[in-house]
Amino acid sequence: CNKDSAYGCDTKEGGEYGPFGFFCIDTRSKYFGIDEAACQVENREWIGDGGCDADGGYNTPECNFDGGDCCEDTCDPEFSFYTCGANQPYSCVDPDAGKARSMPLPDYHEGFESGDFDPSFWSFVDTGDAQWEVENDSDAPAAEGSHFAEARTEDILDDFGEAVLEFRVSSPNGGKLSFQVQTHNRAPVEDLVLKIDSREVSVIVDTTSDWRLEEFDITKGEHVISWVHRKNPGNLPEDELVMMESSLGISRIDDVTFHPY
Repeated sequence: CNKDSAYGCDTKEGGEYGPFGFFCIDTRSKYFGIDEAACQVENREWIGDGGCDADGGYNTPECNFDGGDCCEDTCDPEFSFYTCGANQPYSCVDPDAGKARSMPLPDYHEGFESGDFDPSFWSFVDTGDAQWEVENDSDAPAAEGSHFAEARTEDILDDFGEAVLEFRVSSPNGGKLSFQVQTHNRAPVEDLVLKIDSREVSVIVDTTSDWRLEEFDITKGEHVISWVHRKNPGNLPEDELVMMESSLGISRIDDVTFHPY
């Protein structure tokens, strides 16, 4: 939940905002656990609001025991509207409350076949330069399907600019990140950098027409994965940069998968 967004962490109903909980079906979220098809309660917005709804089908495994509201151990005071356990007392029937949980999460996969970036998982860093785009180029086959994400040096105006694409992952036990990459870059004019939480873990400067698989282990917790297409990382003077700008300068990624452990 983005507290800095237009609606903060509330949901709009009519002309008012809140008080509401969260009907979370994001498989990468630590609040995941609701069976969307089976949790057919009348007021889904009551789930996760801090007040235990003991009746009406809320306090069930299908609804993640009212989003955790019904147990002191699982009620989330940070995002709940009501004070946990205050107005609606706990009625804890969750057999795993109080235990260290290890819920297996499904793989997340993105092949960009929708033609756009899913804002639930992907975001851009506003550097004032170019952004990554989802492309469908018959002359440049994708690693799978027909689409891929692409950044180009020619779209970056600043001599030391960059295009940054971010992907957020979360897993209590860590996981493995894999993706296919294709680059047409030439050092020191441009390169592609992979970062995990602002830490460089890989710099790709070669030019290849083939897609190549890259894999990285991700530690437990929440992390931001960044693909950074950089212009002039070698800090060339302007006259030398102009002479070398015939480089294609393209970075592409596809078939992005996060496998939680």
